[in-house]
Amino acid sequence: MTDAQYQEECDQIFATTRDHVDEYTRNHGVLRPEAAWILSPFDTWEANPFFSGPRPPHPESCEEELDAWYDAHGAPAAPARSDEELWGDVVDELETKRSF
Repeated sequence: MTDAQYQEECDQIFATTRDHVDEYTRNHGVLRPEAAWILSPFDTWEANPFFSGPRPPHPESCEEELDAWYDAHGAPAAPARSDEELWGDVVDELETKRSF
């Protein structure tokens, strides 16, 4: 490896952990637009960019804050589809693409 190749490799910009979390949030948020918050694999709650409407407090907020918000805005709607149903669709699609 030449010095120029080594320097080029060192200059590459790799994705950060924040980039991974943002991508995860976008990919899962589009599937669950009714969810205001998405739990990432890094155990952090991220705001869903596809959620519309009044955003409830952070899921780890104190109970008094959550109770006050839900008293003012009503209980959240149940998700349209469960995670198991969403993942089942993804697996089915992948299996369909693999079978030629």
